[in-house]
Amino acid sequence: MVHQTFNFLNNGDKTARQINNLITNHGNNYVVTNLTVQVYDGYITVSSSYIGDDIYCNQDYTDVKNSDVPAFLAKKLGLI
Repeated sequence: MVHQTFNFLNNGDKTARQINNLITNHGNNYVVTNLTVQVYDGYITVSSSYIGDDIYCNQDYTDVKNSDVPAFLAKKLGLI
């Protein structure tokens, strides 16, 4: 069960860089790409998608254990 979903713009800030480092298959990660983090019990799922004239998902869902999430991002997500 998803506890919370966070959406971030891939704008190059520290949060976006840390999320991008967790995604295993980057697909088409342009600056206008949206980054999504879904928080579950014990892990998160990160992915990216594009919303513009067209909408598509990069099919790059990556599960990451909470213990592997960088501290800065973990705080933003309420994991610690």
